[in-house]
Amino acid sequence: MSAYENAAPNPFGVSIGEVLESLGSKTDGRDMYYSPFREESAPSLHVDRKRDLWYDHGAGFGGNMLKLVEIARGCTKRQASRYLFSLADAKNLPSQGAGGTSAKSPSDGTDYKFEVVSVGPIAPGAILSYMKGRGISEGIASKYCSTVRVRYKDSLGGESLWLGFENAVGGFALNNPFGKKRSTRAFPTFIDMKGERSGEASSDTVAVFEGFFDFLSFLEWRGTQTPPCDVAVLNSVANLHKASSYILSHGEVECYLDRDSSGKKCLREIRSMVGEENVTDKSTVYEGFNDFNEALVSWGKPSR
Repeated sequence: MSAYENAAPNPFGVSIGEVLESLGSKTDGRDMYYSPFREESAPSLHVDRKRDLWYDHGAGFGGNMLKLVEIARGCTKRQASRYLFSLADAKNLPSQGAGGTSAKSPSDGTDYKFEVVSVGPIAPGAILSYMKGRGISEGIASKYCSTVRVRYKDSLGGESLWLGFENAVGGFALNNPFGKKRSTRAFPTFIDMKGERSGEASSDTVAVFEGFFDFLSFLEWRGTQTPPCDVAVLNSVANLHKASSYILSHGEVECYLDRDSSGKKCLREIRSMVGEENVTDKSTVYEGFNDFNEALVSWGKPSR
């Protein structure tokens, strides 16, 4: 069906069926729903569950779930995005904001193979040397990161040190020269213009980064320890839907995402949920490199 062509991606974390049910539509148990736009004696709205699309045969048009909510609720695209993300929040997402889940007690039921035994400041040694090797100065490293000691739960036991970047639910994105980990359920980090973690908007603009090294590289590039606007560090593009409410609380979005396929897909999804006119692709700053940190290291920005 032509209405299914060139549909925007679905970053919302809910299915087309869940959206229709939230709007009061009932199904015949297959792929047909009663239209939410009018009263009818037989279902006329067909859904493509695989692609989260719909087509109303009675009205002769269709589209994606964003368009569905816009029409059914008579609202703007931004309001429709908020509605869809509120459905996802109610279904399965933890609340966004400071505090919450303990790094030692994952809230998603996962039996992690290690536990956090201590969190401390960045001190001279391997972790600080690792940061400097990636172009990050001691001042910025100390402000935003911690040294996290983890103990393994397997029969061999043992402990190791990791560079930790705290997220909005009290867990950490963990990184060292040998790999990456997460101490609890993956979640974004939100930072205000004072350089403090906060789930409340402090500016009209939010800068979105895929990983924390890219955010820290951005600060090094600017030569400042605090950002010029609010910041959302996704800690993985898979966490975009968890950052949606925070991103949508801003009027303008600047994206400093990786220049690979996953980063470009994430950019498209942000444009879909916010509105293309409100999103700026800032990856041109490090054109020729995959991400901001790779560029920073290549440029040889001195670590202060």
